[in-house]
Amino acid sequence: MLHGDFPAMAFPFNLRAYGVARHMGRVLVAEEPFQGSFVTKFPGGGVAFGEGPEDTLAREFREELDQSVQNLGHLYTTGHFVPSLRGPEEQLVAIYYAVALPSPQAAAPLDGSVREVRIPKDNPQARQTDASRDAEQGARPHRSDPSLWNRIRFRWLPLRTLRPEVFDLPVDRLVARRFLCRP
Repeated sequence: MLHGDFPAMAFPFNLRAYGVARHMGRVLVAEEPFQGSFVTKFPGGGVAFGEGPEDTLAREFREELDQSVQNLGHLYTTGHFVPSLRGPEEQLVAIYYAVALPSPQAAAPLDGSVREVRIPKDNPQARQTDASRDAEQGARPHRSDPSLWNRIRFRWLPLRTLRPEVFDLPVDRLVARRFLCRP
């Protein structure tokens, strides 16, 4: 059957693009809020209408880390049915790329400690790191309202001790197992 034979919303997909950044024996992970708690995952996010997965990858790293990203190549695309965490009526299609950052130490400290970035929900380009947020809180108190922000924490994890169970998302665990973790 052709696509035109189906109603437009009969097969809703949730298309995501993620970057697997490695540097000096470490991999970059993000801890993002989802349904009331933080999930540990690879950096990336949802593909917006009108952009391709590689465009999404570039946008997500620019918005969240203020860095351009070098795409080193495709790693993995889901090849089986995965229900979306947004609801069982959606199918997740996740695409993973190996990426390099021009300034890895600016993404998060290389000692494994956390770097938090706050991104306004209504304006992703107006990101704040811990230092810029602290300097601004007195001048613009409304910005300290947690309901206005997406808080994302980044850290580098050592590959030598990395286990797939660190990741909360099932496909991230699969990617970690296949491409990063030692048996």
